[in-house]
Amino acid sequence: MLVCVAVAVVTVLVQLPRSMRTLDARAERWPTFSYEDREFGAGNSIIPDKQVLYEARAVIARSARYAVITGDAPIEDAREFTRQFAPDFARFFLMPRRPDQSAPWVICLGCDPARLPEKTQTLWTNGQGSSLLRVEGR
Repeated sequence: MLVCVAVAVVTVLVQLPRSMRTLDARAERWPTFSYEDREFGAGNSIIPDKQVLYEARAVIARSARYAVITGDAPIEDAREFTRQFAPDFARFFLMPRRPDQSAPWVICLGCDPARLPEKTQTLWTNGQGSSLLRVEGR
């Protein structure tokens, strides 16, 4: 029993400083990240242009509903899983706003705005496949 306790104490005395150095190195890197990188985290690899979600969060009321439409049009710097995971990432980023496919607010990621109803107003676009739109009459 005494041997087990001694081994445990030695292990803690050796591993604890190593673990603390690793955690310290990670903590020192954190301030080097921009505010966007901290807020987006893994979303950096999902949303090709973060600005579209920032614009949506600034314009869409907290109680409003929105739709995320991904299409086949090319999106600059987008990966294939953008189409799959962008709606889920937007859901959490834009909370408390709620997703609804028939909502007046549309976040367009590679979709064709010409396929939307005639009375669609473009509020913001990066000209490379990401847009924030408002469909009147919805």
